[in-house]
Amino acid sequence: MTSRRFLRDIFPVLLWLGVIFFLSTDNGSANHTNSFLDRALQFISGGAIRLTAAQLDVWHYCVRKAAHMSEYLILAALTVRAIAKSQWGEVRPGRMALLAWGFATFYAMTDEFHQRFVSSRTPKATDVLFDSFGALLGVGVAFGITYYRRTRRTRSAETRVARPQSLNETS
Repeated sequence: MTSRRFLRDIFPVLLWLGVIFFLSTDNGSANHTNSFLDRALQFISGGAIRLTAAQLDVWHYCVRKAAHMSEYLILAALTVRAIAKSQWGEVRPGRMALLAWGFATFYAMTDEFHQRFVSSRTPKATDVLFDSFGALLGVGVAFGITYYRRTRRTRSAETRVARPQSLNETS
């Protein structure tokens, strides 16, 4: 494996694993994100939004679960990309999807296990479900992008082939 390929394909996955690990420390705990969410809502609304504690808790829950899904959506999409560009690139799409989803889900389980050792964090099985669903969406996004690029490339190639014939007909 060349260092260029490593930097282009594998390093983004490793970097994102590090981001997820960092967010599962005290830095990503509810204590830190709750005040951030309140300040963000105040900034966006120009101070017009005043939420009760119960309303803020609902928003906080939704934002945190969306963050879980987003983290693993990105991880799974990066993993699909890395597998597709690796020596395993000849793996059938279904297997590639299963590998990427399984890897992201496994990392979600290890992430929750890691949180057992962080005093300000609480490991939850439901978080693994959110993470796993986000990973499934990420696999779908990665395959959707791949499909879009292939069809665009195919159409572009058809256009290039058709143009010379059209030019000859008009001459």
